[in-house]
Amino acid sequence: MLAFLGILLIYASEFVQDDEYLPENNNSQIMYSDNDLKAELEALISKIDGVGKTAVMITYDGTAENIYALNMTEQADGNNIKKDEEYLIIDSGSSEDGLLLKKVYPRVTGVAVVCDGGSDPVVKNEITQLLKALYNISSNSISISEMNS
Repeated sequence: MLAFLGILLIYASEFVQDDEYLPENNNSQIMYSDNDLKAELEALISKIDGVGKTAVMITYDGTAENIYALNMTEQADGNNIKKDEEYLIIDSGSSEDGLLLKKVYPRVTGVAVVCDGGSDPVVKNEITQLLKALYNISSNSISISEMNS
């Protein structure tokens, strides 16, 4: 059974990015950063004509969730079936980590934008349409205001 899992992991590694493209000490995952997302969104919104200087706040419906690989076994003992589940562990030299299958990020539930052009109805509409398209949220979940001078 362990040999089969070893072969499976070797085969799966063919589809994983080379180490040179992954950040150091990343435990085989790229970390999500709310600050990076806010910075990208602020940069994107500020490129809309008439927006000017921009500040953004994003709300989420929870936190990120890691989904790890499980090794499941079943043993039949008469009429009873015993199911065991344990995480697959990868030995990375100095530490052991679970085999991460995927990371599920939280859904964006609201966005607040404060910008120089926040009082202009055309600018508000452009920002609203952009945010609705990016995050699949309703207009009720978007707030756009004028920035103080």
